[in-house]
Amino acid sequence: MRYKIKMKPSDFTEAFIPVQGRPFRFKDPDPKRSWNWREYLRPIYDNMYRKLVLKTSRQVEKSTTQANRYITYSALIPFFRSIYVTPTAKQARIFSNDRLRKSIRTSEFINKYFVDTNTTDQVFEQTFINESTIFIGYAFLTADTMRGLSADMLGIDEFQDVLSDNVPVLREALTASDYKLLMYTGTPKTFDNHLEKEWQKSFQAVWVIKCQGCNKYNRMDSEPEKLLGKNGIICKKCGKPLRTQNGMWIKMNPSSEEAGFHISQLQTGRVQRPADWKDLLSKVERYPEHQVYNEVFGLSYDSSDRPITQAMIQAAATGPFLTALDTSVTKNNHVFMGVDWGENKGSFNVCVVGGFVDSKRFQIYHFRKFAPNEKPDEILGEIVRLFRAFRCQVIGCDHGAGHKENLRLQEILGFEKVWEIFHANQGVSHKWDQDRLMYITDRTRIMDNLIIPIQENQVIFPEWKYMNKPFKFDNNRSFADDFTSLTKEYSERSRKFL
Repeated sequence: MRYKIKMKPSDFTEAFIPVQGRPFRFKDPDPKRSWNWREYLRPIYDNMYRKLVLKTSRQVEKSTTQANRYITYSALIPFFRSIYVTPTAKQARIFSNDRLRKSIRTSEFINKYFVDTNTTDQVFEQTFINESTIFIGYAFLTADTMRGLSADMLGIDEFQDVLSDNVPVLREALTASDYKLLMYTGTPKTFDNHLEKEWQKSFQAVWVIKCQGCNKYNRMDSEPEKLLGKNGIICKKCGKPLRTQNGMWIKMNPSSEEAGFHISQLQTGRVQRPADWKDLLSKVERYPEHQVYNEVFGLSYDSSDRPITQAMIQAAATGPFLTALDTSVTKNNHVFMGVDWGENKGSFNVCVVGGFVDSKRFQIYHFRKFAPNEKPDEILGEIVRLFRAFRCQVIGCDHGAGHKENLRLQEILGFEKVWEIFHANQGVSHKWDQDRLMYITDRTRIMDNLIIPIQENQVIFPEWKYMNKPFKFDNNRSFADDFTSLTKEYSERSRKFL
């Protein structure tokens, strides 16, 4: 017999799904257990968002929330098909055995009305009497194990660790569904991570607590270290104690139709217990700062192995984006162009126009990343057009994959206007090679000549809305991402970071 129930998912979960053998409560009725509180999770349970991003710290019931949603939606909607994906097989097994299957087995209601001897109870597949199915899988280096499946809801957990190239393959599972529910969940790492990118596109709901003393609104995602009091979270302004139960969700990007929720350990009810709060403070003291931000606060952090951070780019993104020479901006300063030719699949042809504002500061006026389907003649023509529109003095082009195109540019613009540049390892930053008619540069020194001025705020970028605009053909990476994705590599031979 099939059963159809009309209930809110949160009510269904509270009534019928135990967690670790105990009743699940959004608000514990026992006043002595007021810390057992998670009302902030209700909108995540009850709204069937077409796209949902959960950016969370560790140990905030992320896995429990996902398992409950899978079970509840499967029970409430006959023939509902769900897929849960995580990077590794071990993670998939742990979720299936410790969260999903345990909750199903310990629920008297689910066992009585939704499973029987004909339903499937396996690590990677769960079925119900109402013909709903939950598939569990993994996709780290490849998504091949998940190909061919169709679903109404797709959840990708630890999304920050899944290769971005696998995401489109996984999303194809939703193509034929009427629901098309997509959920990305994980703990952020750096700002240059696809979980953070998806969060930026969402309505960015953060938990905000109004201080009953000074009326300040305290955000859990902003300067979280200032919320740390001796015995619990405190107001950033007046230092009075705060209770997470007095908080509310506020959308920082309300114009977006994509849902996104940030969940920190600071907003969980359990940190109101003295022992739990003491443990949290201990982690803040013992962990490296980036781990505190990731694991405890659920926030991205620019790692020290990334010499250029998003914060640096944003702070410097104060200039206009020009499409042609504007002397009110460029004054009488010389303007230059640089071209980087893409060598293979996954790299792209890029041109940048800029000039020195004074003896120290350089300003970027224009940039263009060409799509892979643009023809060589069209790309060359656009580069020539921009060169002339900005009245550039010189264009520097990298040698190698673009050598033939460089020769064509020299024919059109003149040899003295088009400089070929070859990057190598040498003792000086640059030198002229008369035999090959090109400049030879030291890669490390040249990179330092770019990175250090950016770190010292001596490079001016166009406004952030241009720098952060995603290129769909480049896996939604922005121009800013090309800078923040640089990482330091330590060379044992030279004993320095490269």
